[in-house]
Amino acid sequence: MFPSREDHLIFCRPCDYLVIDGDTFAIMSYFDERGEFMPARRDAGGQPLAHFRVRLPNVDTAELRMTTIYDAEKRALGIDPDAGSVGDVVKKEVQSMVRDRALFIHPQQGWDGTVRDRYDRVLAHVVISGSKGNQFNPIGSRSLEIELLERNLAIVMEGREYPPHTSPVIDQILRDNDEREMLESISSGPAL
Repeated sequence: MFPSREDHLIFCRPCDYLVIDGDTFAIMSYFDERGEFMPARRDAGGQPLAHFRVRLPNVDTAELRMTTIYDAEKRALGIDPDAGSVGDVVKKEVQSMVRDRALFIHPQQGWDGTVRDRYDRVLAHVVISGSKGNQFNPIGSRSLEIELLERNLAIVMEGREYPPHTSPVIDQILRDNDEREMLESISSGPAL
């Protein structure tokens, strides 16, 4: 089952993931570290199934409201029982932050040495593309954990480190891009 190591980097287009709550995503399809596309799996009825879930490793957000025996009756009346809960507000904010943007998901080792938590979710930093679309733009990209903390939608979990502003992989992409631009400007020479 993918991913199993910290060095796996996952790329997801906007159509490849779903926001479950403020700190959890379902990955429906993705591109693995070799660039191979892993399409969505389907159940017997043709509905897509998640390959795995991703959990932000260092922050915690408000949970969605617990289901009650009256929820089905409320939904039948056209009332969303979750609307307005703090967890629902955070989920909608995250959906807004990632809407129409590609993501890089960088698995992180947990306290027990694995990249999975007790619920079998992949612990990973999520980096949001700097622009909308199916391609990842590292310029202007940002860490979802940092965004949540800066907007006061999350707290750093007890015993965890403050999350990095971006992934080391994204930092390397930006350095390579800066070096390429510098070489191009030098090779083109001064404008006359």
